[in-house]
Amino acid sequence: MAEALAIVCLVSSIVQFVDFGSKVVDRLNEFHSNLDDVPKCFRDLKTELPLLSETLKRTKTQAEGNCFSKFTQEAILGVVKGCQSQVELLDDLLEKTLPKTGDSSWRRGKKALLSVTQEKKVQQITTTLGNYIRTLTYHQATSSATGTHRTPLLRNILIYRIQMLIAERFIDGYRRQIRG
Repeated sequence: MAEALAIVCLVSSIVQFVDFGSKVVDRLNEFHSNLDDVPKCFRDLKTELPLLSETLKRTKTQAEGNCFSKFTQEAILGVVKGCQSQVELLDDLLEKTLPKTGDSSWRRGKKALLSVTQEKKVQQITTTLGNYIRTLTYHQATSSATGTHRTPLLRNILIYRIQMLIAERFIDGYRRQIRG
C-alpha cells in the first residue's frame, strides 16, 4: 500500500510539474517572434524546459509501470519537487521582467532594466535545475546499466546522452552569460 501511495505522489508531482512548466514555456513563446523582447537570461529556458518535461513524462511512465523501488520513487519525488520549486521561482521572475502585450514603451524599458538585475537569480535557478537534470540523468544511466527497470538498454543510453548534451548546453549558456 505504501508503494502505491509513493507511485501516486510521484506521478501527481510529475503531472503538476509538466503542467506548470508548459505554462512557463507558453509565456516565453509569446515573445518568440521577436527574440529581442526576451531577456537573454530566459532564452535557453524556452528550449530546455520542454525537454525536462519530456524526460519527467518518461519517468512517470516508468513509475506507473512499477519500475522503481519505493526508495527510488521517494528520491525522484524529491528531485521533481525541487524542479517544481525552481520553475515557480522562474515564473515569478518572468512575471516581473517580461513585458506583456500592450505594455507602453516606458514599461517595456523598465522591465528590460529589471531583467538585467535579475540575471544572477536566473543563473542560480538554472544552475540548480541543471543539478536536478544531472541527478535524473545519472539515475536513468545507472538504472539502465543495472537493468533495474524494464526499458531497453540502448534507448536509455540514447536518453542519457541527450540529457547530458542538454545539461552541458544548459551550463554553457549560463557560463557565457556570466562572461558576456
